[in-house]
Amino acid sequence: MLNTIGVNGTELEYELRGTGAGEPVVLIHWGVAATWAEPLLDQPALAGRYQLLSYHRAGFAGSGHLRARQPWPRTPPTAAS
Repeated sequence: MLNTIGVNGTELEYELRGTGAGEPVVLIHWGVAATWAEPLLDQPALAGRYQLLSYHRAGFAGSGHLRARQPWPRTPPTAAS
């Protein structure tokens, strides 16, 4: 099971692997492939040297959806007559 953390009101799933002694490496997925980094997390050459952080972006896998902000008016402006 993955861990979760709240970021600006959205719950994100993440997984942290590695020795904890090395530099952190953040593995960010693109598109719809939220699990692309799983094989990298299991590589001894990486996990033995770095702290590996993989997470699911908002709206993917078990992460929550972003709360939409509405910087524009809810009703469209009317054309001047």
